This record gives sequence, C-alpha cells and structure tokens, in this order.
Amino acid sequence: TTTYWYPLLGNEQQQYEISGPASVRMFTRVQFEHGDPEQDYYIRIREDGYELGTYYFKSEISDKSYVAKTQKPVGKWRSTLLNIPVGKHFYTFTIPNIKDDRTKTIFIRLKEWKEE
Repeated sequence: TTTYWYPLLGNEQQQYEISGPASVRMFTRVQFEHGDPEQDYYIRIREDGYELGTYYFKSEISDKSYVAKTQKPVGKWRSTLLNIPVGKHFYTFTIPNIKDDRTKTIFIRLKEWKEE
C-alpha cells in the first residue's frame, strides 16, 4: 500500500491510522525555494500521541523532480523505516520549531515495506 505525497506546512500535521505488525517506510522531500543546492530539515513523529522521535534529513536538489502544481523543484527523497507494533496505531507527522523549518514545505509519503 502506498500513499501520495502530502505536504507538511508550518503548524499543520498529517495523521495516519496504521495497523500492525507492519514495517512502513516514510519518504520525505523538501521543496526548494531559493536555488540553494542543499537543504536540511526536521520531521517529528508521534505514535498514539507519544513522541517517537525527531528525524533530521539533508537533501540536495533533484534535477528531475518538481511539484506538479507550482513547478518548484524538490530535493531528492530521504527515508526512514517505522516498525509498527501489533494493533491499530495513530502516527502524527509535524514540522518541529527548529531553525526556520516551519517556513519550509516538506512532503511525506508512506509505503508498506516488504523485503524482497
């Protein structure tokens, strides 16, 4: 199962209900605004309301990808693996108030991960 790319902006959040046990890969991309060759950013993840962690990513601009609506370039995708315990759980993704991250547009996408 996979999802589309969903934007995280400012104080907004994205929340997903996920049933486990499962492994889910969270893919991220940052939108580039000023032509910088690299950007770093943070994403905070909560599981059932409890802090799971704040993840740091650094990405360089992609020469092949852009936001379809705005034609703005995005960074190369970065990812982390989430191990979902047995049962139904709620995962909340937000941008923490670190540096100037709340002014950035960060896209996330979740995909159930199965080893091949």
